[in-house]
Amino acid sequence: VRVDATSGQLDLAKDGLTRAYDGNLNAATYLHRRGDESNPDISRKITAGSPAFLAPNAWHSPKPIELPVEAWRPDLQKFVQEGSILRSQAKVTQAEAHLKKIKLQKAAANEKQQAGSRNEKTASNPIPQKPADKPAFGGPFLVDDFSKSRPDLWEIIGNDWRYQGGLLSLTKPSINASWLRSKVTHPRDFELNLKFQTTGGQKWKSVGIRFDVDESGNNSHFVYTSVGGNKVHLAHTIEGKDIYTQAVAKRPIQLNQEYTLSLKVRGPLINVALDGEFLFAYNLPRRQPGAVQLLAYDATADFYSIGVRHLPAEKILKEASEKAKANLAKTPVITKAVVELAQAKLNLAEAEHAFTVARIAADNTAYRKTGNGSAENAGRRQLEANLAKARVDFLDSKKATKVATTIKKLEADLKAKKFPGYEPISVSTVSLLKTPNKDALPSSGGYPKTSSGRRAALANWLTHRNHPLTARVAVNHIWMRHFGTPLVETVSDFGLRAPRPLHQDLLDYLAVELIESGWDMKRLHRLILSSKSWQRSSSNLGADKKTLAADKNNDHYWRMNSRRMESQALRDSLLHLGGTLDLTRGGASVTPSPNVRRRSLYFFHSRDGRSKFMSTFDDADVFACYRRSESIVPQQALAMMNSQTATASAKQIAATFKPDMSPEAFIRDAFLKILARPPAEAELAESLSYLQDQPKREHFIHALINLNDFLVIR
Repeated sequence: VRVDATSGQLDLAKDGLTRAYDGNLNAATYLHRRGDESNPDISRKITAGSPAFLAPNAWHSPKPIELPVEAWRPDLQKFVQEGSILRSQAKVTQAEAHLKKIKLQKAAANEKQQAGSRNEKTASNPIPQKPADKPAFGGPFLVDDFSKSRPDLWEIIGNDWRYQGGLLSLTKPSINASWLRSKVTHPRDFELNLKFQTTGGQKWKSVGIRFDVDESGNNSHFVYTSVGGNKVHLAHTIEGKDIYTQAVAKRPIQLNQEYTLSLKVRGPLINVALDGEFLFAYNLPRRQPGAVQLLAYDATADFYSIGVRHLPAEKILKEASEKAKANLAKTPVITKAVVELAQAKLNLAEAEHAFTVARIAADNTAYRKTGNGSAENAGRRQLEANLAKARVDFLDSKKATKVATTIKKLEADLKAKKFPGYEPISVSTVSLLKTPNKDALPSSGGYPKTSSGRRAALANWLTHRNHPLTARVAVNHIWMRHFGTPLVETVSDFGLRAPRPLHQDLLDYLAVELIESGWDMKRLHRLILSSKSWQRSSSNLGADKKTLAADKNNDHYWRMNSRRMESQALRDSLLHLGGTLDLTRGGASVTPSPNVRRRSLYFFHSRDGRSKFMSTFDDADVFACYRRSESIVPQQALAMMNSQTATASAKQIAATFKPDMSPEAFIRDAFLKILARPPAEAELAESLSYLQDQPKREHFIHALINLNDFLVIR
């Protein structure tokens, strides 16, 4: 088993496609003594084949299959090549921006040194802007309630963000691997309010906000709450290193409790408050134009809203203490060595980008016969990248002595044209294997260029028209999901122990239809759904006594079977009736929660992470997919009466009706909407009487969704 990169994400640590492949074409299969794979009987080699009693004439020995080049060299896929070039180009752009910023900072430091104290005075007393050039006092700049994705406002990094239940959730804790960064630069003087709650994490459980975030993300200021540290703290990130200040307020921060973090920033001065309580003032070190960024360090969190506004000039801020002011001078010194290091990193990024382009060009020429790339040029570019990396390390005093020898050797190799061979781009890896059977391990030297053909032989045997099982098993499953009962009662066992099905002729007919149609399951669905059997009513009120006596259990399908909605259909129906079901197709899975509005199809489904509401109504088995059990227990009635899903849905459904409707019109429309039928006269009279005693219509809706006529498909 191997994991390949997917389009749009080349980092296998973040995403990947798992697939089976023939890793060792010479691997032998032996009979295991007493089932122990570490104890094979090498005298009894087993060859690929089918069971002798099961369609032996349909089996054909495997034949090797030549694989397309992208199968054994996944780095040659177009999206991998394009993504690799974009990734290396992005590093160049980032290094260029960093060097430019360093040079500007050095120039500004030189100017400040020459100007003396003049700049300090200007920072403390900024010159007011002209009214025509200044935005409206207190005007909104960035406002988001996180009710839906806003790609126009935010750049999203990480795969664990979920828009659900009218809020934004980070569902997995990480260390600076997931964040939202605004796409626009915030005002220099601003006020910010962030409403959130911390929902979990490992140790620190820190949640807050960054501001003044530069393009590289390596420089910013941030304020955060910490559950693990019981505090609100201000810190800076300078060249990727976090520097924690003495601006800290000890407060008990609780999990699953909403907080509003407020910042007011004017020039270097910042005021911080939590839930309206002032905590501290501080003078920041150097400021630069930047973005705001949601912060969650080792934490999961829910974000409810954020508002960034221009800070009115007339708003008075509290001054920082002398202790806080002293930290203003602690700014990094931009020396000549810092500039040289930034330039060396830019040279490295450019060399690595050139190597990426040359390597792809060489591969395309060698394997696709396109372009004019060469292995020699790719090797030269790789050597130049290695040399650029060594020159970056040389600027580190701890490595300089050792790296100097390496640089001389690389320069000599470059002059002598001794270019190294290059490895493919790493976009595929073999899954971790733990087995005492050495024959089961993949061979070295990359992926094989051919497949053994054993999996293709197995697939051809299973789908051969003479195979007696595959089509019958498929038909039985499809029939069961439409009628509630299978044609063969033992869904997971078609062997000799299974009783002969009552409708074997029907089973065989549908199996042949499936095979003859080229295994077109949509055609089989249409055939079943257009039949008179499926379209019959489930009611037995009009049945004659002879029919009831002869086939009380409906074994001959003279009527449709009544069947309770599956748990997923039940939950989705409640949300859909209330107009809150999110019908968006595709996307990542979501953690089950009463606040989530996505279809149940997209819920994580595992042994440890399941929806309590759906589990009550016989959720799908985590370990098998044969036949879902169906139970009738008191907890199901309690869930429909008291669960958040049911009570909230009743309110939402009631809100879809016009408030000025007459009681009778409301009752008739409610019956049609929820039960798909009009009320009987007795039901109408009883409902009118109920609404007179209990006018709240949401309670009436709550009663309707608890009826069997809603829960059961008839």
